[in-house]
This record gives sequence, C-alpha cells and structure tokens, in this order.
Amino acid sequence: MCRLLGIRANKPVDLNFSMTGFRPYGAEHSDGWGIGWYERGETHLYKEPLAATTSLSYLEHSANAVSDIFLCHVRKATQGANCLENSHPFRQDPWLFAHNGNVDRSLLLALTGAKKHELEGATDSEVLFIWLLRCIKAETGDVPAGLARALKLIGRTHFSCLNFLLSDGQRLFAYRDATCKPDYYSLYFVDRHPGNFHQATAALAKETEAFVESLRARNERAIVVCSERLTGEHEPWQLLGLGELLTVQADLKTSLEKIS
Repeated sequence: MCRLLGIRANKPVDLNFSMTGFRPYGAEHSDGWGIGWYERGETHLYKEPLAATTSLSYLEHSANAVSDIFLCHVRKATQGANCLENSHPFRQDPWLFAHNGNVDRSLLLALTGAKKHELEGATDSEVLFIWLLRCIKAETGDVPAGLARALKLIGRTHFSCLNFLLSDGQRLFAYRDATCKPDYYSLYFVDRHPGNFHQATAALAKETEAFVESLRARNERAIVVCSERLTGEHEPWQLLGLGELLTVQADLKTSLEKIS
C-alpha cells in the first residue's frame, strides 16, 4: 500500500525534520512519491514516479518547500501503473488529497459517472477524490457531512483500507478505516511543540535536539499526521480509531468524530 504524512502548522515551516524520518518508507513503497503545499493561497504540487529513497528532488523539496500545510505520500501501487499521473497527492484547486488503501474502482466510476478522458490516471484514489469532493459539495461545503455521505454510499464491503489526507488550504482532514490488517493500516497524529518532546530511556538524537530548540526559538507548533509514529516514544502520538475523522483548523484546534 502507501504511507501518508500531513502537517498543519501555526506558521510556514519546512519539511526537513519530518521528511527525513518519512523518507525510509519510500524503500518499500517505491512506486512514486509526492508533496502538496500552499503558498500565498496558491496550491503547489511536486511528484515523481520513483522511489523517494533514490530521488534527489526529494531532498531538495524537503529543504526548500515552506508552508503551513503539507500533504506527503510514498506509493506502493495497487491500481494503476507506476507513472506520474498515478502518483499522489492529487489536486483540484484549492483541494489536495492523498490516499492509502484499495477501493473498488468500478464502484467509484459508477458513483461519480467519471469517464476515462476526465481522469489523468488509472487509480482508484483519483476517482475517490472526485467522489469525496462531489459529496462535500452536495452537503453545501460541510466536509464531515460530505465525507460521511460519500463513505456510506461506498460501503465497507468495497474497500480493504481507506486512509486519506485532505485539505482545502485552511484545514487538514485525516481519516482512517480498514476492513483487514488494522495494525498495518495505521494513522497517528501528534501535537508537535517543544514541551511535547520527552526523553524515554536515552537522550534525544542530536538532530532531534536541534529540531526541538528550533521549534522553541521560532515559536512553532504543528499537528502532524502520519501512517507511522515518526519519532517513536519521543512524542505522544495518538492512533486514530477506525471510521474516525480528525479535523485540524487553521488555529490548530482539533476535533475527532466517528463518521462511519
């Protein structure tokens, strides 16, 4: 499958620390990688159909991209070839979307009525994105209601995993569900600020210590969502429940609700 990383920060930040920890997952999930972010209200996207572990652009964008919202993805293909069009995230301004899972694409095509010429690639994820946005629109922009509507019509018999990140440029949404291997199809989140880092039985790595000092000096805080607990026991990562939606507002207030 794939791995996800999302960030909603209180001010524009770079990706260096988080993407360093995220990059090794690109070895197993080697069918593409990408990041989506926002600058001055504009949506930006960069992706490649190759492993993050072999990409020089991965390091460049980790260092140079600056935003208060990021969606990052490393892909292990289940539907669609290894190509740029099938790499994540996907974009429909102002929306960004990245998905980990496997959904019945035939059902999604029937629900959306999407035709081949309307799609850039051949993934279930792209069609799922279209379906979610249509349902949000049908609920007059109410994102949780729209997502609940979309998921109800998909039904739990038509997917193995349905983890995703979604953003409208102001908020970050993260959803987790799986009908098999729930331990593998994980999605965690953490409120990242200097006071939330702690030492377990050993001192923090020098890189982590430097990062914590940087957070403190710049008064940075962020809600980070990831398929894995990137910093292990050094931060209090919380696991999203199955069928649970996390909403992160622009002021970093969070809410959790079960929507399916």
